[in-house]
Amino acid sequence: MAKNGDTVDLNSVAPNFGAGETNAWNDTARYDGDELRFPYDVSSLTLASGAAKYETCAAETGYSMTSSIEVHLLKEPTACLRIQSGRCVALQVVHFDEAAAEVAFTVWE
Repeated sequence: MAKNGDTVDLNSVAPNFGAGETNAWNDTARYDGDELRFPYDVSSLTLASGAAKYETCAAETGYSMTSSIEVHLLKEPTACLRIQSGRCVALQVVHFDEAAAEVAFTVWE
């Protein structure tokens, strides 16, 4: 994701999550050079250890509402999101710098 570039639609069924759009809908994310930003609050939880799986994200408690997450907090371990549509999302920032962030998203029904 380029800094202040495309949004990513976490409800999209396209392989690239609808990249190429700049509209902010309920479940979109964008990168501002420091944080992943969401147009509406999402619930987030950074796991203490281990990779996020559907069973983990769905069962965990302790989510907090947020409209942004600092990318340096998402290098390790993976975080879980609950987005406006009710879906669970696992995300991990693979690499980031001021210009762009490489983010791995897994979205479950």
